[in-house]
Amino acid sequence: MTTKPNLGTWLVATLVMAGILNWISIPLVNEVAPWGLFSWQLAATPQRAQAILASWDGRTQLLASFGLGLDYLFMFVYAVTLNLACQWSAHKLERQRFGKWIGAAVWMAALFDALENAYLAIGLVGKPVSPYPEVAALSAAIKFTLIFVALGWTLLGAFAAIRQKRALSAKLGG
Repeated sequence: MTTKPNLGTWLVATLVMAGILNWISIPLVNEVAPWGLFSWQLAATPQRAQAILASWDGRTQLLASFGLGLDYLFMFVYAVTLNLACQWSAHKLERQRFGKWIGAAVWMAALFDALENAYLAIGLVGKPVSPYPEVAALSAAIKFTLIFVALGWTLLGAFAAIRQKRALSAKLGG
């Protein structure tokens, strides 16, 4: 029996949670918020954030609140998943130290996500006044950048794994 975290299990959990959050976000999509929660996360100004909130009725604002709360669990799940994926890629690319740095950056992304959600929640229960939407949008931008770097690193690891598999197959004559 092993206690090593299983990337596959965490990946499934991440995909399920992402699916749930996307499903919750469907009613939040409208002309003012074409990307639902993402529009709100990246609103960047009190006026834009207020317009998005005003475009949602009480039910959809409740869904946005629920989504913010559920996102705190999602932060942990995606951070574990991406951290494991970065470690796997580091092994495939033989760049352990760099992989650890990118894996640590994933945890920073989760912290920025938490900060973003806190500032969005302030705007939801009160009023989205400066600097809350600006800080939320900046935090979201940093979070997404760090996540995309980790995904790119993971993709490089996947290409290396495919290349290694092909080289082994060619060496074995198959």
